[in-house]
Amino acid sequence: MMQQAPRERSTARFVRQTLAMHRKLANGSPENYGAAHALVQGAWARARGPVRRAERHLHRAVQLAEDNQLLMIGARAHEEAAAVYAETGRTTFRDHMLHSAYQRWLSLGVSVRTDWLAREHPWLLGHDLVHPGTAGVDPVGAHQLLRALSGARTPADLDNIILQSVVDTTGASRALLLTGPADDLWIRASYDDGEVATVDGPWAEMSYTTQVVGDATTGGTPRSSPPGSDNPSIAVPIRLQDKLIGVIYAEHDQPGGYFTSDQEEALTFLCAQAAAPLSNVSWRPD
Repeated sequence: MMQQAPRERSTARFVRQTLAMHRKLANGSPENYGAAHALVQGAWARARGPVRRAERHLHRAVQLAEDNQLLMIGARAHEEAAAVYAETGRTTFRDHMLHSAYQRWLSLGVSVRTDWLAREHPWLLGHDLVHPGTAGVDPVGAHQLLRALSGARTPADLDNIILQSVVDTTGASRALLLTGPADDLWIRASYDDGEVATVDGPWAEMSYTTQVVGDATTGGTPRSSPPGSDNPSIAVPIRLQDKLIGVIYAEHDQPGGYFTSDQEEALTFLCAQAAAPLSNVSWRPD
């Protein structure tokens, strides 16, 4: 009712009754009902405004749900907060909240909700292409990746899917998506501190092992830093019809780390599948 008819008198009357009931329950048992009360307040404020009030209530709902291990209320509160961030153009915070909501529904086994979220936001699907005990690319992970790539609606969605897949597969602490020809590569998107971000322009200063990237673009095959390197890294070229259109780069933040042959094979598979979608949405800022 809040979402479909927020201005109807019947909606307002029902919400008042619901809030009164939840307020009474929260006063008597705040650990059980405080989060639900704050969630309804936040959802109603989002439907009617103002945004700041919605944020305040929803953040409180998230915190109370976390404190009292109310996973379902917490998942819904994360979704509502994501909607607020989306409506105010804060996509990084939106993505973080959506990912948290998705993980909570997943842990509860609520497959209908996780499937719906994955359809609406394909980048939420996990894309670990290498599983312990299996050789080469995991077929389930490959299927999820292909499904996600085909459902990507925007360049940002595609960046999210590709870089999250790199990190899920390799455990890398940092990853970059570079696009363009070998002599004019620029960083399109980055994964750092658990977040995927689209880079504003080719002038962005982000470090990476140029030797590894250069060897990959020149040789046309994956290249890794030497074993025992202080900056363990790997670069895999993205090619479409024998033409280089980009590079995936990943690194570990601990010296002595390395990338396995199965991970290298999985990243090669990822690049092959991502090449066509990337070429279709390729853009470069001025």
